[in-house]
Amino acid sequence: MKGPFPYEAEFSAHLLNRGRSPLTQRAYLADLRSFWWQCSKSPRSVKRQDAEAWAAALRQGGAKAATINRKLASIASYYKALIYLGLVKANPLEGMLRSKEEGRLIEVLPEEAIRRMIEMTAAKPELEQAALIVQILYGTGIRCAELVALDAAALNLDEGTARVIGKGDKERVVALPQVLVAHLRYWLEGRTAGQVITKAGDKPMRANRVRELVKRAAKAAGIQERVWPHLMR
Repeated sequence: MKGPFPYEAEFSAHLLNRGRSPLTQRAYLADLRSFWWQCSKSPRSVKRQDAEAWAAALRQGGAKAATINRKLASIASYYKALIYLGLVKANPLEGMLRSKEEGRLIEVLPEEAIRRMIEMTAAKPELEQAALIVQILYGTGIRCAELVALDAAALNLDEGTARVIGKGDKERVVALPQVLVAHLRYWLEGRTAGQVITKAGDKPMRANRVRELVKRAAKAAGIQERVWPHLMR
């Protein structure tokens, strides 16, 4: 069995905070241990070429494109978490060509693309809610269904936390980045109850409407690829 990798404890805690299932957590950790068993570098020293070499070795070992993409997604998610935690400044997999299978690419959206989505939609009044949606999905890692059910009463903006009801009605507490806390204060205008994200007239918003707004945010940012809420996680 391969040994621990750099920041394994921090990444494991991050996955737990994001509500990832035990099965998903085990898959992430196994992929990362495999990568660092071959790479043997510090996270700050890893280059895109290191990930490409690992993918090539997997391919030579008979791994299918879907498997390689999933493993690369684990590495990309690891770096996204480390950037969020302030442990590294860049994701070496950003811009990397992925293994193709039936025209599909790895399901990871670059950090810069998400920032563009937030910036371009926040500047347009008709897409202001789309900017908040992207910011919540990206900043907290919650699911689309959890977002539409999120109630203002579950927010503790002073502490920067939110209580989220996930699968199986399990409750967990997620951290809110400071920039998201500021946006939520502005958006709620002192409101302390009711769903955070609503349609006109404060009617409940459905998940399909969230997906539509995420697509509009991607279009406003000039992103040509298909984008959906899960890519924000």
